[in-house]
Amino acid sequence: MIVCYAHQIEQTYGGTTIFSNLSFEIQSADRIGLVGQNGSGKSTLAQLAAGEELPIVGTIGCKKTLQKVCFHKFQVTRMRVQFMKYSNKALNIYTI
Repeated sequence: MIVCYAHQIEQTYGGTTIFSNLSFEIQSADRIGLVGQNGSGKSTLAQLAAGEELPIVGTIGCKKTLQKVCFHKFQVTRMRVQFMKYSNKALNIYTI
């Protein structure tokens, strides 16, 4: 079952194209990870999938029952600091 998809999406900032003609489908059993250089659009794609932004071109959507969470980089740092104050357990937060 498809839980999230994108069809020919494009996103630009200040006249710079971050990505274009990007399409994908994520199935319910899939495990995904995004790897790339700084500025390649990993965080932008996460924000699009979470519904925080809309693509300039194309469509993106996820099942309404899918719980979407997008931690911004500064939030993850703050969460790690707070967690380490109160626990000796390891904290693994994966950011996109």
